[in-house]
Amino acid sequence: MGLAGHLTISDNVVVSSQWGVPHDVPAGKVVSGYPAMDNALWLKCATIYPRLPEIYEVFRKIRAK
Repeated sequence: MGLAGHLTISDNVVVSSQWGVPHDVPAGKVVSGYPAMDNALWLKCATIYPRLPEIYEVFRKIRAK
């Protein structure tokens, strides 16, 4: 967890676990991850992370062609 100094986290904000907030968060947002981002985007990213080595290998093969 971590917060940058001198930032504003507005009303009705939810920050999930394992987060880092380096910037202001507008009211009503749900943020997750590090750096903190919209929760829906974070969930998509978290789903892909375990497959990144496989995806990168396919990308390298395509790029080499």
